[in-house]
Amino acid sequence: MPKTETTPLLEADKPLRAALYSMAGQLADEKMKAAIWRILAGEDAQPKPALSDPPRQEVLSGAEAAKMLRVSRRTITNLARTGAIQAAKFPGRIRSCGYVRASIESLLATRKSQ
Repeated sequence: MPKTETTPLLEADKPLRAALYSMAGQLADEKMKAAIWRILAGEDAQPKPALSDPPRQEVLSGAEAAKMLRVSRRTITNLARTGAIQAAKFPGRIRSCGYVRASIESLLATRKSQ
């Protein structure tokens, strides 16, 4: 079961807390009032799932991908542009750093079956 963590109201939430306190005192609906008091006490904090690492994918360079498919590097670029193979990118980067091995192997498998 994944780890969960609750997030209490932070320092930046002080204006929100003040507004909720004043709202809770003015409400006539007892259920709503009770819900606001539970939120302020931190009892209703929704658990957040812990962050997990995305599955690792093996990345091949353009030259390695071209060698596997027996085509030129330019063809590999064109295949990635059309979506036939998946280009891999580093987070926050624009250009690709290589090509996902699984997508190249699936393209090879479809070529062999034809």
